[in-house]
This record gives sequence, C-alpha cells and structure tokens, in this order.
Amino acid sequence: MIDHDPITFDWENYKFIGITKGMVKTWEQRYPDIDVIEKLTKAMPEWLENKKDCKKAHKHKWRSFILRWLKRDQIKAVL
Repeated sequence: MIDHDPITFDWENYKFIGITKGMVKTWEQRYPDIDVIEKLTKAMPEWLENKKDCKKAHKHKWRSFILRWLKRDQIKAVL
C-alpha cells in the first residue's frame, strides 16, 4: 500500500498546501520551543525558493521534510 502525503508545495506562490489546523496544533505541542507558523510560512518557503533549481528542494515527502525541519529546530532551541 502506498502512503499518500496530502501535503504539497505550491511553487508559484511558495506556500504549502494541505496542512490542516490540526496538524499545526499537533506540531506546536510537539515542538513547543519554536514558532511553527513562522517556519511553515517564512523559513521553509524562503529556503525552498533559494534552492528551487537544486534537486534537493524538490521533495515528494513534504510531511517528512517539515517534521525533520521542526525537530532539528526544536533541538537547537533547547541547547
């Protein structure tokens, strides 16, 4: 069975599509020391825009990308 990731990235407007309020609430609880909204609406899209011509910016598993980013930033925040 193929796991379908409902999250995509709109390359024309540089924003995520398919992220629900429930997902954001869960991530805010899981990563309390970072601003999840800022990461999703500014930091990640800016990084992706700067890397748009680079192969590593074109993901297929956006949820994994987001969770790795948030986890890494959470670790940095508590160190």
